[in-house]
Amino acid sequence: VFDKGATEGIYDRGLAAHLLYLDDAKFETRDAKRSGVGFWLWAQYYLDNFKTVREALAGQKHVQIVKTAFGPYQDGMPVHLALSSSSTVTPWCIWGNATSCGTITELPGGIQATERFVRAAYALKYLPKTDDAAKPVAYLLSVMNNVSVPFGSHYIGVSGTYPTWWRCVIE
Repeated sequence: VFDKGATEGIYDRGLAAHLLYLDDAKFETRDAKRSGVGFWLWAQYYLDNFKTVREALAGQKHVQIVKTAFGPYQDGMPVHLALSSSSTVTPWCIWGNATSCGTITELPGGIQATERFVRAAYALKYLPKTDDAAKPVAYLLSVMNNVSVPFGSHYIGVSGTYPTWWRCVIE
């Protein structure tokens, strides 16, 4: 991004990090007692310092992700980080570890990241178990396609909601 930071990557032992827009992202008030990492280096910091999602979540208390001016975005950019490793997929947002969608009586259908996240979390709970190595990839792609932003959608929000240009499945 703007030749300054990585938005996506994978560590050779399996940890993958994906920096994504989220208009509802909130940054903590700066705590000078903790080391700070600019949000544009968030994914790279986790890939450089942790091997698994569990390690990354345990290590997050030692560093604070800092919202700063970045390129044309003087107020920073609203982002969240999704982490995955061979045994764990954990979408983790600045505003908390939001991996549960609670009790849902009706799924939201909008294109905003929060609504798509709820749909994805709901669908992931019901994917069939299988021993066939190819099926989980197909199942995951079906969920990803369901929550992708289609081309032609209105651009809205602080960061703009843009069509989904790519999807990553790492096995």
